[in-house]
Amino acid sequence: MKKMIFFANLVLMMLASVTLAQDNSALVQRERKEQRAKAALQKAVKDSPAAKALSMKVSAGESGAILEAAATGDHSLIPYLKLLATKEFRSSQEGGAVDAHIALIKLGDEEALAQVIAETKDSSPSVQDVAIRKLARAGTKKAFQKLYELLDDTAERHPNPILGRDEMYSPNNAVVAMYELAEVVDNPPVKKNSVPSINDIPLWKAWFDKNKHLIE
Repeated sequence: MKKMIFFANLVLMMLASVTLAQDNSALVQRERKEQRAKAALQKAVKDSPAAKALSMKVSAGESGAILEAAATGDHSLIPYLKLLATKEFRSSQEGGAVDAHIALIKLGDEEALAQVIAETKDSSPSVQDVAIRKLARAGTKKAFQKLYELLDDTAERHPNPILGRDEMYSPNNAVVAMYELAEVVDNPPVKKNSVPSINDIPLWKAWFDKNKHLIE
C-alpha cells in the first residue's frame, strides 16, 4: 500500500512539473512576443519624427490624431501604423487599430488594402460592415473601386455561427456599401442616415457614372 501511495504521489509530482513547465514556456513565449512588439514600436518611432509625434498624441488619447497624420501623406508613418493596426482590434467598430488601418490605405499601403478587402468576405457580417466602413472612410480610388463592386454584392448574409442571433447585420454588402458611401461623399443620390435598399443600387451606379473620377 505504501508503495502504491509513493508511486501515486510521484506521478502527481511529475504531472505538476510538466504543467508548471508548460505554463512557464507559455509565459516565456508571451514575454518574448511583448518584448519584440515593444522593440519594433520603439524602432518605428525612432526612425520617424512624424511617428514619434503621433505616438505621443495616441498615448494622450487624442481623437482623430491618426487620420490627421495620414492626411499629411508622410509614408514614414507606415511602420508605426502597421503596429497599431493589430489584427485583434482592427475589426472593432471604432478605435486606434481601425483608424490605423484606414490611414494605411490612405497612404497607399497595398497590404492593408488587401486585408480590408479580404474582410469584406469574412464569415462575420459585423467584420464585413467594419471593412466596408473603412473603405468608405479611406476614400482612395482603389477603395471606391471596391465599394462600386460591392453594389453588385446582393447575396444574403448570415450571422457568424459563433455569435448566432446576438450579431446584428444588414441583409447584404450592397446595402452597407450604399449606407457608408452616403456618409462620406458630398452629393449622395439619397439622404444621409437613411436606410438603403436594393432599389437604390441604380441610383448609385448612375451617381458613379457622373463621378467616374473617383474610380477611374
